[in-house]
Amino acid sequence: MIRILAILLFVCGAGVVTAQGTLRVDPNREVSVELRIGVRGSARPFSYYTSVLSPNISTKSGPLRAKGYDGYMVYICDEVLKQMLIDDGRSPPLNANQIKTVNIDTTMAARRALAEKETTDTVALDRFDLLGEEVDILCDPASITRDRVRQYAVSPPLFMTGVGYLSLRHSVPPSADMLCRPDKALMGYVGTTNALTGGVQSILDAGEWKKYRDQIITALRNPTAARENCPPPDASNKPHGILWSANTHDEVAEKFCDGAIDFYVGDIEIIATHARENTGCEWSSGARSFTNDRYAIFADIDYAQKEKALLIGRFFEVLNREIATSDSLLDRAYIATFGAAPRSQKLDLFFWSMRGEP
Repeated sequence: MIRILAILLFVCGAGVVTAQGTLRVDPNREVSVELRIGVRGSARPFSYYTSVLSPNISTKSGPLRAKGYDGYMVYICDEVLKQMLIDDGRSPPLNANQIKTVNIDTTMAARRALAEKETTDTVALDRFDLLGEEVDILCDPASITRDRVRQYAVSPPLFMTGVGYLSLRHSVPPSADMLCRPDKALMGYVGTTNALTGGVQSILDAGEWKKYRDQIITALRNPTAARENCPPPDASNKPHGILWSANTHDEVAEKFCDGAIDFYVGDIEIIATHARENTGCEWSSGARSFTNDRYAIFADIDYAQKEKALLIGRFFEVLNREIATSDSLLDRAYIATFGAAPRSQKLDLFFWSMRGEP
């Protein structure tokens, strides 16, 4: 069993003294290389901004949580980074002021705004475009796909989830010939996730949304034509038509709970959490997932930048060690995020496959 590094509750000028060394938190140390960690600000319960800043990197917080972020994936990354900050005399040196936290949501919003100034069109960008440019490690609920694995370094799977959908409990679904409404969308999703590319088709294949099947498939095959057949309303980005996307779950959940969206589509834990945070939002159909998606941490490694490549390699080394045994980081992250909430049979089997019996 891998020993958990005990960080003692003693802070001095040099940093937090640990059982195996000193936590490097010297703010005056010259930064030779930055390790840029990308986190989402609105992907609860996996990666989100709480605005609750922690004054110190301690037993209860790491570099990311000290900046006001939290969630299952953030917890995992933070615990790994805390261990990397411990000076054991053997591993590549890392100081806390070398770790840069990058908010993916705000960075993507700035990129979209700049692109739209040049094109006057709504621009859909993928957060993975930031890897290697503004982010070294992407610490958010990112599903493992063949294309992503081909392009980036990837951790072992860290969570098992799936795409599902919510519908308002007392809403009346539209008739099949009334989908092109100027003030309401049939389904809403976050544009940079896999909800549309794989999730919607899987839901259709399971026999859901039978009366809308033909229209949805047509829209999936040619989203541009679908938008042209369903003219947008006067208010920009107001939900309308068959497929409507926004940049964050906060936006989609708010419109869904306001009744402007019939079906809220996405990874089931995320959409349920965001809907639940809207007061008075009564939803149903949220107990089932229609896909099997595994979350992982992705990184871009440029071997020409040797010092940074060593740090990223060290990150994956510590992560792999911490999830593979019965005292698994996965269990600690789950408890920290979901408390005593029971796991689904699917998730329980996934945890067992990663670390054996607890």
